[in-house]
Amino acid sequence: MVFCLLIAACAAFAWGCGDEAAGGDEAASPDLTYYDNGYGTYFVTGTQIAHEADQSSSIAVDWSGSPEAKAPKGTEVTEEKGIVYSHSAVTDGRDKGKPLDLHMNLMYSSDPVSGQTGKDAGSQVLKPVILLIPGGGFVTCRIDDKYMNVQKYLAAHGYAVAIIQYHVIGEGRYMDAAADVRDAIDWVREHGAEHGLDADRIALMGNSAGGYVASLAACENGSDIRCVVNFYGLSDLLNNKEDYEDAAIEAHHKPESTDSQFVNGVESGKSLTDDPEEAAKADPAAYIDGDEPPFLHLHGDADLLVSPSQSVHLHEALLAAGVPSVRYTVAGAGHGDKAFRTKASMDTVIGFLDRYCQ
Repeated sequence: MVFCLLIAACAAFAWGCGDEAAGGDEAASPDLTYYDNGYGTYFVTGTQIAHEADQSSSIAVDWSGSPEAKAPKGTEVTEEKGIVYSHSAVTDGRDKGKPLDLHMNLMYSSDPVSGQTGKDAGSQVLKPVILLIPGGGFVTCRIDDKYMNVQKYLAAHGYAVAIIQYHVIGEGRYMDAAADVRDAIDWVREHGAEHGLDADRIALMGNSAGGYVASLAACENGSDIRCVVNFYGLSDLLNNKEDYEDAAIEAHHKPESTDSQFVNGVESGKSLTDDPEEAAKADPAAYIDGDEPPFLHLHGDADLLVSPSQSVHLHEALLAAGVPSVRYTVAGAGHGDKAFRTKASMDTVIGFLDRYCQ
């Protein structure tokens, strides 16, 4: 299952565009990939798993031999693009205060292969909704046609899928992105029936940065969310690179790293270690009280962009609070690896969604 984020210099930030894991006995310097947004922002990619995460609470799988998941031939879908779900504003950076309209693209099928057609509301059949929150390293949030296959596969199984924009670096900070998810939920509750959406059956799904935003929104206030699917998302941003070599950890803690800027703001000049209290507030696990919706986590054990321990951290915090949470550790899979778009992976996701959202 794949979202391909097209950052030319760093294609590894997306579902399905991951690099192979780097190996060797000695680590090279971490890869620092700059994003040209005028704020000196850079991504940190490790060179090896130097500190193995304890994944004993997870289910180990190898999906390398599974075929790619595809919607059945002839699947017909309806698309509604460019829906403005929030009239927001830029809250950080040089354009602070300027208006910022946030959009969603919606897709659904009138003839799902599973036979699940939603809940009958008079003459209208309302479909369960997946709010799909794309990755992008906190610097970009694209919702264009590159997500077509993901939406179409989920739509073929009876779900309406809405990919949403959210505040990224230079537009806002972590709390703004979580608020955007709440605004999208409010939009579904207010306008969903007009588009055939069932506001009582909403799931969140995100990959990488999107998995983090989905998790934060659900842990802060998930009372009207049925479940969450977290593909290799971040959680404890302060320690996001803790599985890698020391040089990657050090680079990650600089003020210009993506995580530092998303937590503290692009003009703060603060690193994650300069304000550990703020970094702690950005951790979804800090808000867990036992009322969270069920979670499904999927993470590769060779991920060199988001430490595997990130989803372990959130998964085990949910379990400790009595929240249903299942985590799969995918053998040999890097960030956005093709393993996440296999039929085995998608069958796992659909089974989870059908259990909690149908």
